[in-house]
Amino acid sequence: MLEIDVKRTLLITSSAPGLSGVGGVLIGDMLNVDGISRISLAAIVSRGQAEQSDKSRILEFQSLEPKAEWFPEPRRNLFGTLSRLRHRVFSYDKHISTLVQYAREFLTKTAPEQLWVILNSTSAIDLTYSLLPDLKCELIVQVWDDPYHLCQQRLVDRVTRERTMSRFQTLLRRSTRVGVICEEALEHYGRISPVPMTIVRHGLEGQDTTPLWDFGTPDEFRIGFSGSLYAFDSWKTLERALDRANWQLNGRKVVLIVAGGHIAFTSRSRADARFVGWRSQSELHELLCSCDAVYLPQSFSSGDRALTQLSFPTKLSSYVATGRPVIAHGPVYGSVNRFCHEHAFGAVCDSLDPGELLSILTAMACDEDFRKRQAESTTRVAQTQLTYDQFASGVRKLLGVERPAFEAV
Repeated sequence: MLEIDVKRTLLITSSAPGLSGVGGVLIGDMLNVDGISRISLAAIVSRGQAEQSDKSRILEFQSLEPKAEWFPEPRRNLFGTLSRLRHRVFSYDKHISTLVQYAREFLTKTAPEQLWVILNSTSAIDLTYSLLPDLKCELIVQVWDDPYHLCQQRLVDRVTRERTMSRFQTLLRRSTRVGVICEEALEHYGRISPVPMTIVRHGLEGQDTTPLWDFGTPDEFRIGFSGSLYAFDSWKTLERALDRANWQLNGRKVVLIVAGGHIAFTSRSRADARFVGWRSQSELHELLCSCDAVYLPQSFSSGDRALTQLSFPTKLSSYVATGRPVIAHGPVYGSVNRFCHEHAFGAVCDSLDPGELLSILTAMACDEDFRKRQAESTTRVAQTQLTYDQFASGVRKLLGVERPAFEAV
């Protein structure tokens, strides 16, 4: 692995390399990019997670215990309002103050030339904002999910949410460089801050992708899904579409293969849905390659608009590495919908009508030419858009390691 003189960097984030889930995978892969070194890590994770973390690429490690980030269920009465106010003042804010104290000490100890912060939690946002008066170095901000969505997830009250959004915007304006996940995010945050922004989108290393359109299993049509499920409305449409077909396509039994931590599923037919839990990257690749198509949903809900429009599913890099056809299911304003249309990729369904989704599924099962074209478009995107080289180049650019300097080493 090549090493060059990267600025001494302190990374603050609410995950750590080696942990299960998207955050652990992305951070681990970013730290393993050639040329990235001299990284210390302050991780907002539990002690158990800290013990499980991969510290092989970390100079110094500090865990910051996450607590109180999730607010009480909102109640529309005075008691509910007072309960949430009490939680913010005496629990959340108090805990953030404790985290700031530990982070400030670690900041002094590591004396970074640049502070790299992944704002993947409200704690990360509020902690970093509180550290601004102490910063004597460059600030690099990376955004995966819009903070409005993070606040919604954590049931944050309106006043606290507005405070978090204001602090987030301050961090964008104060930063030297910003990393984002998709074109929509680049445009949206570019209207808030004029600093240089870079798209850092995941790509898998060492994948030699070839188009696969032959059926993987006799008498079955397998649909693969991996990762966490947020798009419950799209998922429900898939269930209804398969029920409408009685889980049969072109004489083949439909089998739904799901890899992830949790899934919710209902059916009124003789369904065959197989839940296999979390799998390693190599196991997941083999599993998805055995499917005849892979399914990528995004939420249509107006409440999830920030997530659908400003985030980009990391699972897509795993999907395209298979060479299998991709069924993209989401609204027209979604980041995935735009990506698919710009790159002539994927079988796109932008409706919650089960009939429209069923038409695409039927074409996949019955039309070999259609399936072949989709597999070829998957391979093309894997080789030109979601490549490891582009991912690594984005990481180096975000951290100030320009490509020409890297190639000169």
